[in-house]
Amino acid sequence: MNDADLTARICQRAYQIWENEGRPSGRQLSHWLQAELELSGSFTTQALKSSKTKKPPEGGAPVKNSAQSRPPSKRPPLSH
Repeated sequence: MNDADLTARICQRAYQIWENEGRPSGRQLSHWLQAELELSGSFTTQALKSSKTKKPPEGGAPVKNSAQSRPPSKRPPLSH
């Protein structure tokens, strides 16, 4: 699969995620990153699920996944 195909698939998946969440505004980056993770093949579905359900430290804030704290890579702007 070439970069253009992968970008198109990520865009389609991000759109599906956006629709499934009720079309909220201001969540484009979150939807793009989720789609990118799902389609990149670098994370399994189980790893993705477990990263979302990590328990926060006792009395503390939720634990951030390293993928959430990394700077975004170059990608085309989203328009949904």
